[in-house]
Amino acid sequence: MKKLYLLLPTLFISLNYVSAQYVNGIHIKDLPTNYIEIELKKFPITSKYKLIIDYGQKKDKRIVRTKDGKPMYFNSKIHAINFLTDMNYEYIDSYIENIETRSNVYFILKNNNKKRTN
Repeated sequence: MKKLYLLLPTLFISLNYVSAQYVNGIHIKDLPTNYIEIELKKFPITSKYKLIIDYGQKKDKRIVRTKDGKPMYFNSKIHAINFLTDMNYEYIDSYIENIETRSNVYFILKNNNKKRTN
């Protein structure tokens, strides 16, 4: 019984974390587009990544945030991609953009959440 009391709060916190990610005030599963482009920005001190999602919105509204507006951090690039596949996005392609002395990797994903209208 004690294990159940410990398991339920942990499960509730985990589900809350998974269901509360937003870009530009829109839940990730509800983005109004068929495809997204993602970029991950690494923080040298922490080795964590911020996830940047571009679906065509203004440039300053691209960071993935929690429900309370704080940026989300990921342990690695694959952690972020796995997170998005759990949100029903499908990996399509990736490419590298070289700008002067640095390279950025971008990933294209398909939004399988968007309802199709014919």
